[in-house]
Amino acid sequence: MLGTLVDINSKGNIFLVDKSIALAPKLWEVYKNKNMGSNMIRYIVSMYDYKSIYRKLPIQQREKRVIRSIWEDKPNKYINHKLVKEAIEEYNSLQYDPDIDTYNVMLEKAVDINQVYKDLKVTKDNLDEVNVLQDKMAKAAESRIKVAEIIKKNEESDMKIFGKKGSGKQFSRIEEKLRDSDR
Repeated sequence: MLGTLVDINSKGNIFLVDKSIALAPKLWEVYKNKNMGSNMIRYIVSMYDYKSIYRKLPIQQREKRVIRSIWEDKPNKYINHKLVKEAIEEYNSLQYDPDIDTYNVMLEKAVDINQVYKDLKVTKDNLDEVNVLQDKMAKAAESRIKVAEIIKKNEESDMKIFGKKGSGKQFSRIEEKLRDSDR
């Protein structure tokens, strides 16, 4: 979704670049709300966009980092507002992809598994158990890599279908003409 409904400039400000935002009424309401606005949309995108630079962080760390980057450690009191929750749900549903969702769940579980492994004390008696756990962790990592490759292949396929090249920031001639006529 990042770069489709919204665009972020070098200062981190959010701009709506697509009229299809009207199909996301909760996001539009958040954007127009004087207490929420661009920064709250930035929060939603940073927290929940599948291509967010923060996406691989565990949810608590992600939220701390995102809040710090937007509000300098003083979270907006409207983060838990009903409208924001509804906008988050709407945003997640608009970009839902089962493969990406699977990958994200795998990442979250990897954090838990890594913590178990870190807390495990190695002794002569449990050495075999530790080795088995290492093998299972390696297989889980391979599975995550396979899912990531499927996602990448699907994204590359989408770029070909929709006429985008390279980074996905270039548009087909038809898309460029439509975008130019809207301006």
